[in-house]
Amino acid sequence: MDNRQKSVSSAPFVIIFALIFIGVGVYLSVRELEFVNGGTKTQATIVDIEAYYDSDGDLNHRVYVTYEVDGTVYGGILDTYTSSMRVGNTVPVYYMTDNPSEFTYAKLNFLFPVIFILCGVLVLVLAIIPTVSDAKRNKKLKLLKESGRRITAIVEDVQLTGVTVMGRRQTKIVLRDEQGKIYKKKFLPTHTQYISVGDEISVYVDYENPENYAIDI
Repeated sequence: MDNRQKSVSSAPFVIIFALIFIGVGVYLSVRELEFVNGGTKTQATIVDIEAYYDSDGDLNHRVYVTYEVDGTVYGGILDTYTSSMRVGNTVPVYYMTDNPSEFTYAKLNFLFPVIFILCGVLVLVLAIIPTVSDAKRNKKLKLLKESGRRITAIVEDVQLTGVTVMGRRQTKIVLRDEQGKIYKKKFLPTHTQYISVGDEISVYVDYENPENYAIDI
């Protein structure tokens, strides 16, 4: 009996998540470029550092700074905190020349944007690899369904290879048909796809080349 279960791949959702990360990184990069190219650099004074705990219980800090432009004092919350910051210290900031009330920390400007972009690209690559691999296997399966012969094989062994991609653990299965021929396959099952020893699975085999086959999972 074939008691396998299949589900829709989570890859599209992961890809969307990765693209959002990349988009945020690009947005932050553009924003920082606006400050660097259209802003003026000055020194701001730290007037207060407020410690607080967020909803997860993590300790965070708000750094309040002030700076002067043409005799007018501006200020607000700095978008960065480091453990070396102290009240009374000065820190470099960029403020927009046409709107001095807008400012940003003038060090490590592109650190966070780059982190967002790199994380997004990494997640995107890890999501695309199994998607492309699945697409190639599905194409081969479709061709052999149309031009090959269908046989039924029994699962004799199921093993985890130790490789994990996006939470999907690569699995190796070994099947045997009634003639004793062995078929093997490594694949990344979905989270609700289960294959057990004794399952019956269809295998499509090329008439001219028996070594060319596709296992229908």
